[in-house]
Amino acid sequence: MITREIRPQPMRRMGPRPLGLHLWMLSIYYNSSPMMLNGLIDASPKLSSKYFHPNLQAKANQLAKDLQKSLTQNSDNKIDAYKRQCLLNILNKANNALLNSALDGIAEYRSHPYKRDITDPPAIWANGCCRLLDYGSYNLGYGKTNNITTKPVLFIPSLVNRAYILDLMQDHSLLRWLTKNDLHPYLLDWGEMGKDEIGLGLEGYIMRLCQAFDHIYAIHKKPISIAGYCMGGLLALALGILRQENISKLALMATPWDFHQPNSYNGKILANYSAINKSQLENDGYLSTDILQSFFMALDPILSLKKFTKFAKYDMDSPKARHFIAIEDWLNDGVSLEAKTASQCLTGWYGDNQPFNNQWQVGGKIIAPEYFNKPTLAIIPSGDKIIPIKSAKALSDKLKNVKVINPPLGHIGMIIGNGARDATWNNLLNFFN
Repeated sequence: MITREIRPQPMRRMGPRPLGLHLWMLSIYYNSSPMMLNGLIDASPKLSSKYFHPNLQAKANQLAKDLQKSLTQNSDNKIDAYKRQCLLNILNKANNALLNSALDGIAEYRSHPYKRDITDPPAIWANGCCRLLDYGSYNLGYGKTNNITTKPVLFIPSLVNRAYILDLMQDHSLLRWLTKNDLHPYLLDWGEMGKDEIGLGLEGYIMRLCQAFDHIYAIHKKPISIAGYCMGGLLALALGILRQENISKLALMATPWDFHQPNSYNGKILANYSAINKSQLENDGYLSTDILQSFFMALDPILSLKKFTKFAKYDMDSPKARHFIAIEDWLNDGVSLEAKTASQCLTGWYGDNQPFNNQWQVGGKIIAPEYFNKPTLAIIPSGDKIIPIKSAKALSDKLKNVKVINPPLGHIGMIIGNGARDATWNNLLNFFN
């Protein structure tokens, strides 16, 4: 049984979301460890073939042999029960320490006083929940205002996460840094859906994106560069094809394209979820944040165990701790996805792989990379666990005028990690200049 100190600080945060699922996975990890160890000792073929990734089965089999050898009595070649129990006791003690540390980390996160305190620049256009934020004409502390002579770039984030990942903290903000370095960034903030977004669908959101782009073009009266992050990259490509004559350059950051890479299994699961829950989605009008978070969690079920165990060792007054909390707050501050849009993404993209198969249409036009001929920068991080490299590479392989870079960072780290400035920000700045 796990026992730990209950901290007296008030809890301020809901996350990590969904909290119950995260705590349940910690419990599963704790309870499954002795079972896995016993399975290895007994060399269970079912355990080896069913529970281990094919790439790890050889290591698991070797570990099983080593365990059996060390626990076997020389006289009758039987497993020594006392040695087995001693090993299980050691494992349980290590498990207790690990899980207590993870729970401490979660408690420290939920009670930490940090709060994002930077102010958004003004919105110069809006439609429903969507806003266009102008980072280039607003005094962000760099002594520059009303500057429309620099090179404009419209940044397009994902629909399922808050846009401020690109403007996370004063010292970890891609958009403020680009402003300081003489670009004129705009940010399409999709916001949180309301009654005006019910039934909007992917095409409706992209039409709003086109409206925001046209507003920028009317201000600058010259070609505009665009940049999309994650799902926002697909929306950026759609915008690029629909408004190609007014586009200068396109940057794609960790953008998926072949949704059946490295296999079609996950895509089919998501498509089946959409089909099974179709009536509920239609009745609710949205796919909830916690369900979306559960999809991401499935990519690495024990990620919370790993990262909060590590976080528990931080100095809670340090910039490192505040940076961690800022990222977690953003992750847990997700938005629900409008039902029609969710169904189109889960069924059309993940299930039917429409983008890769040239079957995705917007405004009567097929959205295919072969139809886009402006200079493009594809940033495909080599450490991305959310967007498989092969999925993103399927897009860059089809673009006519593309430069590809592979920063050694993860999906989120490429934007706000400690190495993001050198690996991502500078490449974007050089590309757009």
